[in-house]
Amino acid sequence: MKLAEKTTELKDANRFEGLLKDTAALVDQEINRLLPRDNSILTQAMRYSCLELKGKKIRPFLLIETAKILGIEFKDIIQIAAAIELIHVYTLIHDDLPSMDNDDFRRGKPSCHKKFDEATAILAGNALLIYAFEIITQCNHIPLSNRMSIIATLTNTIGFNGTIKGQHYDIEFKSKQVSEDELINLHTLKTSKLISFACVAATLVVNCSEKARISIENFAKNLGLIFQITDDILDSIENTDNNTTKHECNIVNILGQKRTEEILHDLLNNAIVSLEIFGPRANTLKALINFVLNRKS
Repeated sequence: MKLAEKTTELKDANRFEGLLKDTAALVDQEINRLLPRDNSILTQAMRYSCLELKGKKIRPFLLIETAKILGIEFKDIIQIAAAIELIHVYTLIHDDLPSMDNDDFRRGKPSCHKKFDEATAILAGNALLIYAFEIITQCNHIPLSNRMSIIATLTNTIGFNGTIKGQHYDIEFKSKQVSEDELINLHTLKTSKLISFACVAATLVVNCSEKARISIENFAKNLGLIFQITDDILDSIENTDNNTTKHECNIVNILGQKRTEEILHDLLNNAIVSLEIFGPRANTLKALINFVLNRKS
């Protein structure tokens, strides 16, 4: 690759990361507006987990960028973007609990149950989950039938047949031999389904074509697995460096580096092909794929 090409690629990457950060700041602003402000410990735990343990806001970003492809304005989607992030934070709070992954830190800071206590963390997670649905019901600019479709799809995404089942599999599979299909199913339920919903939600705000919906859904399913597999690769490297074996359901540990790379390659191709019908309108989503593949944390 020539120096000029490298420079262009670097500028494109920097431009994308700038967009991601700007979007995250807008989502934080909306979450700050929506969350209660009383001085109760519960409220403090909710605000701490959402606003101080800052993440990249990938899921809200996906919703907002997919909405752009479909011609939906930012003001019409920002509340749902915030609600999706509240749900994501709820899953992180519960994942960190001693009875789950038992992580004392989240993004370099004390996890919710360490900053406060375990009971408060459980209740803060529950409160964020329920409040997310309340926020969606209050999006009166979206027709009621569309809001009902969003809620119905979301409950299926994160309920006992979705994220919660994935979280349970994550616990159950740590004590048994896991097949490739079981492992992919675990990651689909625990991680990919909520990422997929972030894109599909945009198709439920407006009545887009079936072809567009299927293409977006296929892209999101593949991206969700790409995200989890790159997470596993990063964890595997960290575990090797630290000589630890934490998180037994790591795909690299179970399937090996070669097979993991083969799966990742297929997912990448499928994700890109799924976006072709949108032409240049999907360039930002394609840039997100590169960001996910090349991230360091």
